[in-house]
Amino acid sequence: MTRLERVVLCVEDDAFVRMFVADALTDAGFRVLEASSAAEALSTLADRSDVQALVTDVDMPPGMNGFLLARHVREQWPRMPIVVLSGRYSPSPGDLPPGSVFLEKPVVDARLVGEVTRALDHMGAIG
Repeated sequence: MTRLERVVLCVEDDAFVRMFVADALTDAGFRVLEASSAAEALSTLADRSDVQALVTDVDMPPGMNGFLLARHVREQWPRMPIVVLSGRYSPSPGDLPPGSVFLEKPVVDARLVGEVTRALDHMGAIG
């Protein structure tokens, strides 16, 4: 499967940061969908069967934060790779679902792309 066939959902409430993350992934060849809240992300995931990975920020007022979103997504879509980003918060034990990746912002494009690629490759290898 080529990267262009891999669909990543980027969840970030800050439009500028969301654009930065989406552009980095698009430039690397991924198809990127965008959501500005956890509620919008969950709606997208419920409506589309082609989303293969989630990249989410932690701090997304109002409502569900990125840690809660990541855990909810893992419950509903257990094989979905999840990358969580934050420049403010570090995960405490239990914040992240098993197998997810945490990256501190600001994150270098190559690191972000590498982690998303690695997570997708790993999921493809086991299933």
